[in-house]
Amino acid sequence: MPNPLSCSGPHKWATKHLQVATEMVHAGVEPEPHTGAILTPIFQSSVFVQASIETYLEKGHSYSGSRNPTVAVLEAKIAALEKAAVAYCFGSGMAAIVTTMATFLRHGDHCILPDGCYSTTQELARDLFGQLGVTFSFVDFTNLAAIEAAIHPNTKLIFSEYPTNPTLALTDLATVSRLAHQVGAKHVCDSTLASPMVVCPLQFGADMVIQSTTK
Repeated sequence: MPNPLSCSGPHKWATKHLQVATEMVHAGVEPEPHTGAILTPIFQSSVFVQASIETYLEKGHSYSGSRNPTVAVLEAKIAALEKAAVAYCFGSGMAAIVTTMATFLRHGDHCILPDGCYSTTQELARDLFGQLGVTFSFVDFTNLAAIEAAIHPNTKLIFSEYPTNPTLALTDLATVSRLAHQVGAKHVCDSTLASPMVVCPLQFGADMVIQSTTK
Protein backbone atom coordinates (compact mmCIF):
# COMPACT_ATOMS: atom_id res chain seq x y z
CA MET A 1 0.00 0.00 0.00
CA PRO A 2 1.10 3.59 -0.38
CA ASN A 3 2.55 5.44 2.56
CA PRO A 4 1.24 8.59 4.22
CA LEU A 5 2.80 11.88 4.88
CA SER A 6 0.45 13.73 7.20
CA CYS A 7 0.31 17.38 8.25
CA SER A 8 -1.15 18.99 11.36
CA GLY A 9 -4.50 20.73 11.64
CA PRO A 10 -8.20 19.93 11.97
CA HIS A 11 -9.86 17.47 9.60
CA LYS A 12 -13.60 17.19 8.94
CA TRP A 13 -13.66 13.58 10.13
CA ALA A 14 -11.33 14.05 13.05
CA THR A 15 -13.48 16.85 14.47
CA LYS A 16 -16.43 14.47 14.90
CA HIS A 17 -14.57 12.55 17.65
CA LEU A 18 -15.61 9.21 16.21
CA GLN A 19 -14.26 5.94 17.54
CA VAL A 20 -11.22 4.69 15.63
CA ALA A 21 -13.06 1.71 14.17
CA THR A 22 -15.79 4.00 12.86
CA GLU A 23 -13.26 6.38 11.31
CA MET A 24 -11.48 3.49 9.60
CA VAL A 25 -14.75 2.47 7.91
CA HIS A 26 -16.37 5.81 7.11
CA ALA A 27 -13.68 8.52 6.87
CA GLY A 28 -13.34 9.88 3.35
CA VAL A 29 -16.06 7.66 1.90
CA GLU A 30 -18.88 9.22 -0.09
CA PRO A 31 -21.27 7.47 -2.53
CA GLU A 32 -19.80 7.40 -6.05
CA PRO A 33 -21.77 10.18 -7.83
CA HIS A 34 -22.36 8.47 -11.18
CA THR A 35 -23.57 5.06 -9.97
CA GLY A 36 -24.30 5.60 -6.30
CA ALA A 37 -21.86 2.84 -5.28
CA ILE A 38 -21.40 3.01 -1.52
CA LEU A 39 -17.89 1.52 -1.66
CA THR A 40 -15.16 3.55 -3.33
CA PRO A 41 -14.35 2.12 -6.77
CA ILE A 42 -10.79 1.37 -7.81
CA PHE A 43 -10.01 3.99 -10.44
CA GLN A 44 -7.30 2.58 -12.71
CA SER A 45 -7.24 5.42 -15.22
CA SER A 46 -3.98 7.32 -15.57
CA VAL A 47 -5.62 10.48 -16.95
CA PHE A 48 -9.00 12.15 -16.46
CA VAL A 49 -10.79 14.21 -19.12
CA GLN A 50 -12.08 17.59 -17.98
CA ALA A 51 -14.30 19.84 -20.07
CA SER A 52 -12.61 23.02 -18.87
CA ILE A 53 -10.16 24.42 -16.35
CA GLU A 54 -13.14 25.27 -14.16
CA THR A 55 -14.23 21.63 -14.17
CA TYR A 56 -10.71 20.52 -13.32
CA LEU A 57 -10.51 22.95 -10.42
CA GLU A 58 -13.83 21.63 -9.13
CA LYS A 59 -13.04 17.92 -9.44
CA GLY A 60 -9.29 18.11 -8.86
CA HIS A 61 -8.30 15.12 -11.00
CA SER A 62 -6.28 15.20 -14.20
CA TYR A 63 -3.47 12.65 -13.78
CA SER A 64 -3.21 9.75 -11.32
CA GLY A 65 0.45 10.48 -10.77
CA SER A 66 -0.60 13.56 -8.81
CA ARG A 67 -4.10 12.69 -7.59
CA ASN A 68 -6.35 9.65 -7.91
CA PRO A 69 -9.90 9.34 -6.52
CA THR A 70 -9.25 5.95 -4.88
CA VAL A 71 -6.00 7.08 -3.28
CA ALA A 72 -7.72 10.28 -2.13
CA VAL A 73 -10.08 8.20 0.02
CA LEU A 74 -7.13 6.36 1.58
CA GLU A 75 -5.47 9.70 2.30
CA ALA A 76 -8.66 11.00 3.96
CA LYS A 77 -8.85 7.90 6.16
CA ILE A 78 -5.23 8.24 7.24
CA ALA A 79 -5.68 11.94 7.93
CA ALA A 80 -8.67 11.15 10.16
CA LEU A 81 -6.73 8.52 12.10
CA GLU A 82 -3.75 10.86 12.55
CA LYS A 83 -5.98 13.82 13.53
CA ALA A 84 -4.39 15.65 10.60
CA ALA A 85 -5.57 18.22 8.09
CA VAL A 86 -4.32 16.23 5.12
CA ALA A 87 -2.34 13.11 4.24
CA TYR A 88 -0.32 12.33 1.13
CA CYS A 89 0.42 8.80 -0.08
CA PHE A 90 3.69 7.72 -1.66
CA GLY A 91 4.92 4.52 -3.25
CA SER A 92 7.06 3.66 -0.21
CA GLY A 93 7.95 4.89 3.23
CA MET A 94 11.40 5.94 2.07
CA ALA A 95 9.83 8.00 -0.71
CA ALA A 96 7.94 9.89 1.99
CA ILE A 97 11.14 10.40 4.00
CA VAL A 98 13.11 11.60 0.97
CA THR A 99 10.34 14.07 0.14
CA THR A 100 10.26 15.33 3.73
CA MET A 101 14.01 15.95 3.88
CA ALA A 102 14.00 17.57 0.44
CA THR A 103 11.16 19.85 1.56
CA PHE A 104 12.77 21.12 4.75
CA LEU A 105 16.53 20.88 4.15
CA ARG A 106 18.84 22.86 1.87
CA HIS A 107 22.60 23.14 1.39
CA GLY A 108 24.14 24.36 4.64
CA ASP A 109 21.25 23.20 6.85
CA HIS A 110 21.53 20.86 9.84
CA CYS A 111 19.27 17.99 10.92
CA ILE A 112 19.14 15.94 14.13
CA LEU A 113 18.19 12.23 14.05
CA PRO A 114 18.11 9.42 16.64
CA ASP A 115 21.36 7.44 16.80
CA GLY A 116 19.30 4.23 16.62
CA CYS A 117 16.96 5.21 13.79
CA TYR A 118 16.03 3.07 10.80
CA SER A 119 19.23 2.08 8.97
CA THR A 120 17.98 3.17 5.54
CA THR A 121 17.12 6.61 6.94
CA GLN A 122 20.70 6.85 8.21
CA GLU A 123 22.04 5.83 4.80
CA LEU A 124 19.81 8.40 3.10
CA ALA A 125 21.13 11.12 5.39
CA ARG A 126 24.80 10.23 5.05
CA ASP A 127 25.02 9.06 1.44
CA LEU A 128 22.57 11.36 -0.33
CA PHE A 129 21.81 14.51 1.61
CA GLY A 130 25.28 14.59 3.14
CA GLN A 131 26.71 14.94 -0.37
CA LEU A 132 24.29 17.81 -1.00
CA GLY A 133 25.76 19.89 1.80
CA VAL A 134 23.36 18.99 4.62
CA THR A 135 24.92 18.05 7.97
CA PHE A 136 23.45 15.58 10.46
CA SER A 137 23.84 14.84 14.17
CA PHE A 138 22.87 11.39 15.45
CA VAL A 139 22.04 11.54 19.15
CA ASP A 140 20.32 9.52 21.86
CA PHE A 141 16.69 10.69 21.78
CA THR A 142 16.03 9.24 25.23
CA ASN A 143 18.36 12.00 26.47
CA LEU A 144 16.57 15.31 25.95
CA ALA A 145 19.63 17.27 27.08
CA ALA A 146 21.63 15.61 24.30
CA ILE A 147 19.05 16.71 21.74
CA GLU A 148 19.14 20.29 23.01
CA ALA A 149 22.94 20.29 23.01
CA ALA A 150 22.99 19.11 19.39
CA ILE A 151 20.94 22.07 18.14
CA HIS A 152 22.93 24.48 15.97
CA PRO A 153 21.97 27.90 14.61
CA ASN A 154 21.39 26.24 11.23
CA THR A 155 19.25 23.37 12.57
CA LYS A 156 16.14 23.23 10.40
CA LEU A 157 14.77 19.77 11.17
CA ILE A 158 14.56 17.40 14.11
CA PHE A 159 13.56 13.99 12.79
CA SER A 160 12.37 11.63 15.52
CA GLU A 161 11.20 8.03 15.48
CA TYR A 162 8.55 6.82 17.91
CA PRO A 163 9.68 4.23 18.66
CA THR A 164 13.03 3.81 16.93
CA ASN A 165 13.32 0.97 14.46
CA PRO A 166 14.42 -1.62 15.53
CA THR A 167 15.60 -0.74 19.06
CA LEU A 168 12.16 0.54 20.18
CA ALA A 169 13.58 3.49 22.12
CA LEU A 170 11.04 6.16 23.07
CA THR A 171 11.34 9.92 23.38
CA ASP A 172 9.30 12.78 24.82
CA LEU A 173 7.57 14.00 21.66
CA ALA A 174 6.15 17.14 23.26
CA THR A 175 9.58 18.26 24.47
CA VAL A 176 11.21 17.46 21.14
CA SER A 177 8.54 19.58 19.44
CA ARG A 178 9.19 22.45 21.85
CA LEU A 179 12.96 22.26 21.31
CA ALA A 180 12.48 22.36 17.54
CA HIS A 181 9.99 25.19 17.52
CA GLN A 182 11.92 27.45 19.87
CA VAL A 183 14.68 27.65 17.26
CA GLY A 184 12.34 27.82 14.27
CA ALA A 185 12.95 24.21 13.18
CA LYS A 186 10.40 21.58 12.19
CA HIS A 187 9.72 18.36 14.09
CA VAL A 188 8.92 15.38 11.88
CA CYS A 189 8.15 12.03 13.50
CA ASP A 190 8.37 8.62 11.85
CA SER A 191 5.81 6.74 13.92
CA THR A 192 5.63 3.63 11.75
CA LEU A 193 6.07 1.09 14.55
CA ALA A 194 3.50 2.74 16.82
CA SER A 195 0.93 3.76 14.18
CA PRO A 196 -2.00 6.06 15.06
CA MET A 197 -3.49 3.14 16.98
CA VAL A 198 -0.92 3.89 19.70
CA VAL A 199 0.08 7.55 19.35
CA CYS A 200 -0.69 10.57 17.18
CA PRO A 201 2.51 12.68 17.21
CA LEU A 202 0.66 15.71 15.83
CA GLN A 203 -1.16 15.94 19.16
CA PHE A 204 2.24 16.36 20.83
CA GLY A 205 3.27 19.26 18.63
CA ALA A 206 4.95 17.46 15.73
CA ASP A 207 4.63 19.26 12.42
CA MET A 208 4.43 16.11 10.33
CA VAL A 209 4.16 12.36 10.87
CA ILE A 210 5.31 9.61 8.54
CA GLN A 211 3.92 6.07 8.45
CA SER A 212 4.93 3.07 6.37
CA THR A 213 1.57 1.32 6.12
CA THR A 214 3.13 -2.00 5.06
CA LYS A 215 4.33 -2.35 8.66
